[in-house]
Amino acid sequence: MKSRRVTSWISTFTNYSTTLWRPSSRRMRNSACPSAKLRAKPSRRTSRRIPVASTASISMRFPNGGSMMRRCGAPSTSILIAATCESNPEIQSQQARIEEAIMSNDEVRDRVLSGEAWSEFCRALEAAGQKVLDTRVGNDELDRVEGYRLLTRFLRYGLEGFLEYADPLTPELHCATHETIKIIMENPDSLYLGARIDGNHCYRIWGTLGTASWMSFNIHAGAFGGGGRGTVAVLDAKDLEVESDRSFELFLGGPEREGNWIPMPPDASSVVMRQNLADRTKEVPCELQIERIDAKGPPAPLTAERVDLALKMTAGFMSGITEMALSWSSFLEQYPNSFADSIPPAAEIFRDPNILFHVAWFDLANDEALVIDVVPPKCDYWMFVLHNRWLESLDYRYHRISLNDSSAVLESDGSLRVVVAHRDPGHLNWLDTAGHLQGTLGVRWVGADVADVVPSAKRVNIKDVTSIS
Repeated sequence: MKSRRVTSWISTFTNYSTTLWRPSSRRMRNSACPSAKLRAKPSRRTSRRIPVASTASISMRFPNGGSMMRRCGAPSTSILIAATCESNPEIQSQQARIEEAIMSNDEVRDRVLSGEAWSEFCRALEAAGQKVLDTRVGNDELDRVEGYRLLTRFLRYGLEGFLEYADPLTPELHCATHETIKIIMENPDSLYLGARIDGNHCYRIWGTLGTASWMSFNIHAGAFGGGGRGTVAVLDAKDLEVESDRSFELFLGGPEREGNWIPMPPDASSVVMRQNLADRTKEVPCELQIERIDAKGPPAPLTAERVDLALKMTAGFMSGITEMALSWSSFLEQYPNSFADSIPPAAEIFRDPNILFHVAWFDLANDEALVIDVVPPKCDYWMFVLHNRWLESLDYRYHRISLNDSSAVLESDGSLRVVVAHRDPGHLNWLDTAGHLQGTLGVRWVGADVADVVPSAKRVNIKDVTSIS
């Protein structure tokens, strides 16, 4: 049997986040990824894996089947070609290169045992470090050192996701994004839990529902930053059937059944749960577990094929997601101190459709402030948060870098004013830039059928903050 390998495997990720990156104001509507009631309906998007205008690209996904899946209990890698036309000569060229790159399991084993795979991985890490030296980063020392820290965080994220928790046959829920690992505009109020799954199997999630302001279950096809169709099914926790003690069980895939059930397409590859805890001193998160229904016995021992794939995917993820962050922030930087409603397609397709998102780039001198005014729409939850150039939330352990519907102070007429500044201007809704001269301000309105609102932004002298009407 043979396993597939792409010679230029880093381009799997970087093609998706750079070549295909373009400003987009297109929102994910419920028609594209319907919000489920008790049964979440799969997305009706086209079968093309990547939203691309005219460029062929390669993306990886984790389908069932193949000797690698059966032997090592890990997803095999299949190659999907995405373009606007099947007769595109670029596709034929890509296919030819793929066929040349097919390796036998013996060859993969030799690569790992000889150290070749590890050496290739180390060279890829060195190449990823060049992103931090990119001219788009500029000469700001804090931006540069945070870029290197970002790579160490992505390294941990990748190895956990692609090696430690990568088996859809024995899935485990884990929190991959938290205080010291942050991925592309993450929300510090959110508790993110996820597990690798396979759309050809059936799973059960069970536990006790918490008291989060908002919670959702998303089924993803593909990998964030690595291609795929993105979010293909959604279930709002408010639509769960829950027992009197708040316990519940939710089934994923398999035959249709009564109660809490989400059907899954064959290319489903992960389940992601978001719990937005607006007040962590009062709200309690869920206690959850996951199992594969037809699981038998412990997972198979680790194999060379799994290690080889994990090293490739991790290095590719690091390079691709770093480029996505840098490209997005560089675009926003062209429109300082204003909201530029632009989201890379690679990020947009993996969003929950009930999250509306806006972002502004702040660029402030020491004596300046950015004043944000808006009337928040009626929704389940909303929040404002500051991120750095690499789209990581600033250190919320030690600085007040976010506000939400629980912590912000509204005016008597329901309007909201938020002030971004390097020091406290004497305003109740001050957000601390934590030493960053530049960065992003993200805004989320969360819930079904929310009336979208874009805030206004105005740069002022910090002395004038309290006197602005």
